[in-house]
Amino acid sequence: MPPAVTDSLDIWAVDSQIGADGSVSVDFLLPTGIYINLDVPRDATISHIKQLLWKQAHAYPLFDLLMEIDSYMFSCVNQTAVHEELEDETRRLCDVRPFLPVLKLVTRNCDPGEKLDSKIGVLIGKGLHEFDALQDPEVNDFRAKMRRISEEKIQSLVGLSWMDWLKHTYPPEQEAVIPESFQDKLYSGNLVVAVHFDNCQDVFSFQVSPNMNPIKLNELAIRKRLTIHGKEDEEVDPADYVLQVSGRLEYVFGDHPLIQYQYIRNCVMNRTLPQLTLVECCTIKKMCEQEMIATEAAVNRKSSNLPLPLPPKKTRATTSVWDISNPFKIILLKGNKLNTEENAKVHVRAGLFHGTELLCKTTVSTEISGRSDHVWNEELEFDINVCDLPRMARLCFAVYAVMDKVKTKKSTKAMNPSKYQTIRKAGKVHYPVAWVNTMVFDYKGHLKNGEVVLHSWSSFPDELEEMLNPMGTVQTNPYTENATALHIRFQEYSKQPINYPPFDKILEKAAEIARNSDNAAMAGRGGKKFYVVLKEIMERDPLSQLCENEMDLIWTLRYDCRENFPQSLPKLLLSLKWNKLEDVAQCNKCFCLLSLTLELHTWDVELPGLHFCLNEVPRHNESRAIGAACISTSILCVKYLTSASVSEFVSVFCSVSVDGAILRSGLVSLTLVGLQALLQIWPKLLPREALELLDFNYPDQYVREYAVGCLKQMSDEELSQYLLQLVQVLKYEPFLDCALSRFLLERALANRRIGQMLFWHLRSEIHIPAVSVQFGLILEAYCRGSVAHMKVLAKQVEALNKMKTLNGLIKLNAAKQSKAKGKDAMQACLKQNAYREALSDLQSPLNPSVILSELHVEKCRFMDSKMKPLWIVYNNKMFGGDLVGIIFKNGDDLRQDMLTLQILRLMDVLWKEAGLDLRILPYGCLATGDHSGLIEAVSSSETIADIQLNSSNVAAAAAFNKDALLNWLKEYNLGDDLDRAIEEFTLSCAGYCVATYVLGIGDRHSDNIMVRKNGQLFHIDFGHILGNFKSKFGIKRERVPFILTYDFIHVIQQGKTGNTEKFGRFRQYCEEAYLILRKHGNLFITLFALMLTAGLPELSSVKDIQYLKDSLALGKSEEEALKQFKQKFDEALRESWTTKVNWMAHTVRKDYRS
Repeated sequence: MPPAVTDSLDIWAVDSQIGADGSVSVDFLLPTGIYINLDVPRDATISHIKQLLWKQAHAYPLFDLLMEIDSYMFSCVNQTAVHEELEDETRRLCDVRPFLPVLKLVTRNCDPGEKLDSKIGVLIGKGLHEFDALQDPEVNDFRAKMRRISEEKIQSLVGLSWMDWLKHTYPPEQEAVIPESFQDKLYSGNLVVAVHFDNCQDVFSFQVSPNMNPIKLNELAIRKRLTIHGKEDEEVDPADYVLQVSGRLEYVFGDHPLIQYQYIRNCVMNRTLPQLTLVECCTIKKMCEQEMIATEAAVNRKSSNLPLPLPPKKTRATTSVWDISNPFKIILLKGNKLNTEENAKVHVRAGLFHGTELLCKTTVSTEISGRSDHVWNEELEFDINVCDLPRMARLCFAVYAVMDKVKTKKSTKAMNPSKYQTIRKAGKVHYPVAWVNTMVFDYKGHLKNGEVVLHSWSSFPDELEEMLNPMGTVQTNPYTENATALHIRFQEYSKQPINYPPFDKILEKAAEIARNSDNAAMAGRGGKKFYVVLKEIMERDPLSQLCENEMDLIWTLRYDCRENFPQSLPKLLLSLKWNKLEDVAQCNKCFCLLSLTLELHTWDVELPGLHFCLNEVPRHNESRAIGAACISTSILCVKYLTSASVSEFVSVFCSVSVDGAILRSGLVSLTLVGLQALLQIWPKLLPREALELLDFNYPDQYVREYAVGCLKQMSDEELSQYLLQLVQVLKYEPFLDCALSRFLLERALANRRIGQMLFWHLRSEIHIPAVSVQFGLILEAYCRGSVAHMKVLAKQVEALNKMKTLNGLIKLNAAKQSKAKGKDAMQACLKQNAYREALSDLQSPLNPSVILSELHVEKCRFMDSKMKPLWIVYNNKMFGGDLVGIIFKNGDDLRQDMLTLQILRLMDVLWKEAGLDLRILPYGCLATGDHSGLIEAVSSSETIADIQLNSSNVAAAAAFNKDALLNWLKEYNLGDDLDRAIEEFTLSCAGYCVATYVLGIGDRHSDNIMVRKNGQLFHIDFGHILGNFKSKFGIKRERVPFILTYDFIHVIQQGKTGNTEKFGRFRQYCEEAYLILRKHGNLFITLFALMLTAGLPELSSVKDIQYLKDSLALGKSEEEALKQFKQKFDEALRESWTTKVNWMAHTVRKDYRS
C-alpha cells in the first residue's frame, strides 16, 4: 500500500476507529527475545512510547539483561518495505506510519551507511534494497559511477565560504532580458526600495538607480541607519551583509544591476514596493555551519566505508562486429502466458529499428495454435548483415492473435479490442496481445548472445510502426507473474565476444572509406543552384517528411548544409542510412569529434589556430602539445590513429592539404588541430536548436552526447525552462549511463533549485514500472550528493502525505455530511499537532524560495469538484503581504497542466525577448506523484463566473451583463490606477487570446478564466489542449478559435463603444504576438514531440502535434499566416455570442449546485 492512502484498515488514518481513546495496539520485540503487546497513543512521540515500554518491561523476564534505555532505539518496516531506524524520537508514531504495528528495540550501533540508505529509500519512495536484489551488472556499474560523481560533489562542498555556500544553496533568480516598458513604471527613472534590518524595527526607503548593484544598496542602508542612530564614525563593511527578500528564502547579491533580479523586476512591473531585509553574515554562517555538519558526516561516512580496490581485469580477446558479414538471426523458442482464445492462432512479428527507422524488412513467425503456452523453436533471419547493425539498434517484438473476420462478437469481445486492435490483413483480424523491445548490443557495446527471457507489456500505443512499437521502452516488464514471456536465443557468430568498435576504430574506418572514395574531398559542394532548394528544405518544420531524393540531396550536400544551414543537423541525420556502414562511420566520426571539441573548449589550455598549427607545429615544444592532449582521458584514444587517418580527416573534412613530414613529427598536436578545426566545420548549435537531437529519432550516442554538449551552454534559468522535457527524454535512453543523466545530475548538484525540480519530476513518475529503476537510481545519486537537502525534501514529502490522507478523509465523508460540516472537520483536523507541524515551516515544492510558514486554518477549505482539491492557506511573513495559498489535487493528472503552463512561460520569455510584455501569469504547477500534485493559488483574483454572478440577481442573465467586469475593476482601481488596470487587462487578454489559439486550449468556460484586482487576466485548468474541444451529442461546445467576448472588448475600450483606437491597439498586440510565436514554431513542435513519451492522453502521437503546425501556419508565408490569424480573430469576435450561451449554461448549473 503506498504511503498515506486512507482505507478502512489504515490504523494511521485520522478517522481510524481503532481504539476509542486514540490508542493503537503495537507489538514490541525486545533484544532479549521477549515479546510485549501494548496499547499506545497513536499520536505519541517515539520517545514517550519507549518510556511506556520500559515501564512495562520491568514486569517481564530477562529485564536485568537490558542496558540503559538510551542505548536502544526502535526500528520498523516502513511503507516502502525497508527497515527504518527511528533515530529521531521526537517524531510521532502516526507520522512514522509503520507498515505493520510492530516495533523492534535495537542497539544504537548500526552502520551509518545503512541509516543513510534507509532515509534515501523513504525519501524517494523506493527501497534501495530493490536495486541490490536486481543483481544487474549495468545497475551496479551505473550506481558506482553516479556515486563517484555525488561523492566528489559533496567533497567539494566541505570548507565552502558562507558566500559560496549561499550561491550554491540559494542562487539569485535573475532575468537578463529587461522589457522596454519597465522605464514607464519607474519613479523619475529610479527604483523605490524598502530595506528592513534583521532583528530590529528599522525600515528605510530609498530611490536608487535600477542599475545599482546590491552591495551599493547595502552601503546606503547601513550609512543611513548609522546616521540616524548617531554612529556616523562607526566603520561597517557592507560585504558583511546580504539582502534577503522579506519573508522568502531568496537573496539578492552579486554584481548585477538590481533590475535584473527577478523579484525586483516583478515588483516594478506590478507596481509594488520591493521589500528587502538586510541580514548579517553571521546568520548566513550559522545556516551554513548547520548544513556543513551533515555534509561532513556524509564525507566521513564515505571515507570509512570505501571498498577495497578490485584487481585489474584481464583483457579478453574480442571480435569486431564489422568483421561479421553473416545475416543477423535469432531463435524464437517459445512464449508463455499469452492468454489468447482457444480458436485463435498466434504469431510473433519482429523488426530491427534505429530510432523510428526500420533497418530491414520485418520478419514474422509461423502461426501456431494454443491458449497460454506456445512453442516455436523457429529461426528468424533479418535482411541485414551483422556488420551493418548500428550501435543503438533495437529488436522489437509484438505478439498477435490471428482470427477470421467472421468470428462472433462474443469472441471479439473476449479479445478486449480497442481502437488500435483492428488491424486487418490477408482476410484476417490481427489482435495485439503483447509487445517487448530489447537492445541488440548491451550497455558495454557487446553483441548479445545466448538465451534471454523477455517479459512483455500488454498496453499498445495509438500508433504502431510496421505493427511494432519501437518507441516503447527496452526495459522488460518487472511484474513477471502475469506478463507474457517470450524466450529467444541470440545467434552466436564467434567463440570470442563480439563488440561494437570503440571511438578510435570508428575514426580509422571513416578515414579508410574516405581514401577509397574517388570524390571524397570534393563531395558535398552544390553551388548556388542548390542553395534555394536546400533553403526551402531546411526551413520546413520538424514534422515535415523528407522524400528519398531530398534525403540524398542533403547527404550529398552536407558541407553546404554545414556552411549555410548549421541548424540543419537533425535533417542531415534523418538523411543518413543507418543500415549502411560507410555512412554511419563518417557520421560517427563527425559527431565523436564534435562532442570532444565542445568539451575541449571548456579546458583552460591554449591551442594554436588551424593555419598556424599546420605550418608551425614541428617547431612547438612537443611536451607542451602532449600535455595539452592529456587534459582529458576521453581524447587520448585518438592517439592510436595513423598518420594517414589524421591526414584523411583534415583533408576530407577541412579541405586542407597536409604535409607528411608535419604529420610524422607532431601527430598528437595535429590530432588537436583536427579537433580545433572541427569547430569551423560545424558550429555549436544554440541549446534551443540542440533539443531536437534528443528526440527518439536520434538514438546514436555520439549525436546525443553532442546535443548534451550544446546544452551545457544553458544558464540555470534556461535549463529550468526545459527540465520537464529533459526528464521525459531520459525514457528514450536505452542504457542507464548516458551523457544526459550525468548532465542533469551534475547541474542539479550545482544548484539546489534545479535539484528540487529534478527531484520532483523524477519522483512523480517513480511508480511507472518502465522507468522506476532508472529514475530511482538518479534520485539515489542526487540524495547522496546533496545530503543536506534531504531534510528539506523529507519535510515536503511528509507534508504531501498528510495532505493526501486529509483529502482521502474528505472524499470518504463527502456523501455523508454537508460541505459546511466537511469544512469544519477539515479545519479541526488541521488544528491537530500532527497535521499542524507537518504542514508548517517548509519550503514550497512549487518554489523553494517560498516559505510555507504558519497555517491560516480559518481560510483553509476544500473545493466542490469531484476530487475535492484542498485549498491550504498560509500566513505571509512579509509585512502587508497577501496570504499564500496552495491547492493540493489527488486524483487528477497534472502533467498536462504542467506542460501547458511551461509553454505559456516560454511564450512570455519569447515575447519579452522581442520587446513585448503581455503580462502572462503562468502560475506554479507541479506533479508530485501518481495523479497528485500542487497548484499555486493566485492571490487577489476572481473567476469571470463569480464576478458576473455577484453583479446579477438572475444567474441566467449574469453571463450577458457586459458591465460586470468593468465595474468590478472600477471597484478596486480608482483614478490613474483604473487606466493601468485596463492596460494590464488589454495586454494579458491579448497574450492569452494568442496562446490559447496556438495551443488549442479547450473547455474555456467562465470558471476557467480569472482576473486579478490589478486587471491581469489569466486562464486556468488545461485539461483539454491541441484542439481537443469538448462536445455534447457530437456537437462541439466551443465553436470559436479563442475567447474574445464583448464584455472583454468593453473593458479594453474603457467602456466607450466607439473607442476604436484602444481596440485597434489590442488587435495589433495580438498580431505581433502571433508572428513572434511563428518564428519559434520549430521549438514548440520539438518541445511537444519530446513529451510524447509522457503518456498524456491528448499527446500520444505525432498526429496530435499537427494541430500546432496548423495553428502557427508553418507551411505558409508570413503574409499568408497573418491573413489566417486575422480571419480567426474576426471569427472569434463574430461567434462570441456562442461563448456567452455556453457561459450562461455553466453559470446556471453552478448556481443550481450551490
